[in-house]
Amino acid sequence: MTSAESAVASWRAYNEVVTDLARERGWPVLDLAARAEAAPDLDALFLADGIHFTPRGLDWISGELARAIEQILAAEGAPTRNP
Repeated sequence: MTSAESAVASWRAYNEVVTDLARERGWPVLDLAARAEAAPDLDALFLADGIHFTPRGLDWISGELARAIEQILAAEGAPTRNP
């Protein structure tokens, strides 16, 4: 396994543990790994190491975070901004 493959394997194992723990405790989780894998141009989001984001990936992740926060706030009845 290359170092990039090893890093991605470790990252996925870590994400699985975090996701399982959050579900057990009822914590909200934004599963960016699953969303990234469903993205149409995955290679544009990550550097060659498969872990760190490209500038385009950083734009993508900030949008995903903003949408998730807005959904949580809306579910709690808090006002949200309109795009």
